[in-house]
Amino acid sequence: MHIFPKDWPGVRVTGYRNSTPRVVDVVGVGPRARDLVGRLGAELPNLRVADRPRLEASPPGAEPAHPNLTVVVHVSGDPTDAFPVPQRPPSSLSFVVIEPLDRMHAGRDPALADLRAAADLLVTTPDEDFLRDLVANLSS
Repeated sequence: MHIFPKDWPGVRVTGYRNSTPRVVDVVGVGPRARDLVGRLGAELPNLRVADRPRLEASPPGAEPAHPNLTVVVHVSGDPTDAFPVPQRPPSSLSFVVIEPLDRMHAGRDPALADLRAAADLLVTTPDEDFLRDLVANLSS
């Protein structure tokens, strides 16, 4: 039986592997997405703003090159600027598309098809606050 005390929100369970803050890389595809990601990175301490998913190994004792999760963000209508995904990052990969309600699923940018196909989670939302909440919860 598990007991989750209501009086202890956000308390970590000592020694439990999933009870430590996670390192989350957030990558913006296109100028508005890069601006949005930059603001999130300044606001949330466990986010690392990256130009592209990290694929390299980290040297011993250095900050981990591989995050626990990579979130790629695209704002519908932004150019994709040839964003290749040569291989899947070693962490979980989420792809978030910010798209107005009136254009939801209207057209899918073929340049992002490989990224959509590689993602473990694909989210399409008109709400930038949802993105902030999502990455805040994933990195907490």
